[in-house]
Amino acid sequence: MSATEKTSLLSDEAPETTCIGCPCGISAAVCAFCTHSCCLEKPSATWPAAFAGMTASIRSSSQFIGEQYWWPKLFAGLRCECLLCCVDTYGVQRLKLPGTPAVPTLHLFFPESLRNKIPLLTAANEGRISDVRVLVYYHGGGFVVGQADSFSHVGFISYLASKLNAVVVSVNYALAPESPFPKGVQDGVNAYKWVISKVSGSSVTLAGDSAGASVALEVGAQARDEKLELPAGIALISPWVDLSEQGFQYSSWNENRRIDYISEQPARLFAKAYSNGQDPKAVSPIRLDLNGLPPLFIAAGEFESFKNQIEALYEKAKNTNDLEVEYFLGPDMPHAYLLFKDLKHTTIKTGLKKLISFLTKQYNSASQEGLQQIDI
Repeated sequence: MSATEKTSLLSDEAPETTCIGCPCGISAAVCAFCTHSCCLEKPSATWPAAFAGMTASIRSSSQFIGEQYWWPKLFAGLRCECLLCCVDTYGVQRLKLPGTPAVPTLHLFFPESLRNKIPLLTAANEGRISDVRVLVYYHGGGFVVGQADSFSHVGFISYLASKLNAVVVSVNYALAPESPFPKGVQDGVNAYKWVISKVSGSSVTLAGDSAGASVALEVGAQARDEKLELPAGIALISPWVDLSEQGFQYSSWNENRRIDYISEQPARLFAKAYSNGQDPKAVSPIRLDLNGLPPLFIAAGEFESFKNQIEALYEKAKNTNDLEVEYFLGPDMPHAYLLFKDLKHTTIKTGLKKLISFLTKQYNSASQEGLQQIDI
């Protein structure tokens, strides 16, 4: 089969119910599970077979979500301790702080060098710590699924804590449909307020992936509006920033529908649950005024469904006066690819270096102005 013929199978005119010409002879309903070379578009050639199979499996299974959220919530929230034997946690110690009416449940990740800070960060006092960096992290999951300490995120968050030599505070913000916008964002803000009661905002950065990246951006904007101490920087990994109908009209949805594991049908359901009758544009971070925000790092995958709307956010940031923004488009990559650090893929390694470099730069640039002025 020629390259042209292979491409034609995945064109806009390709049938959705039958894989015409597919040598595997299976229906389109399950063909996404197949990793036969004829079914893989160009980027998949650079992916390990396990990665291709995983993305295909998620893409296929997501078609059956409907409005029954219990099973994706269960899957995305996997955090069984026995699973962690498969995860490199970099010697990081984890500690859970149960939620209160004022602050959501927080999961703290302490690298070995900062374990002596555990009593100081968890004590109920008004003192601030002068010699610790903190990263506040918001997990992804379409505003509907996921947990701050899920199996999918523990390894990545531990990696960040180790490489940055920082305490990572992973936030269990409220999720739809039980808690639609703006409850999750308010939880994110309350978590940030708790952190800056312990350390100066200049020694804090925010980060998140997918929906969590959008929460991080919302938190930064609200901190500015409330005239709180701003974080030193905000890192956005594949942020979902436009939940409106316009956001679903971008061409990257159709172009990458056979590659990325984020599919339009479940995304529409999650957007509906999160907006809960509100104007989807009014709950979309693309609406935010970016003036006065700290430096931004934005990462996107070349072959992810959100690519066009992430590019729209980048263009908006670029055109915002006095806003520093760094953008990395990962060649051949799907959604939130930086979380798949264990694949050792060249693009993933490059993206992670850029992410760590950006966050380290923000800590270092703030150190002279911030860390020395902290009340102890």
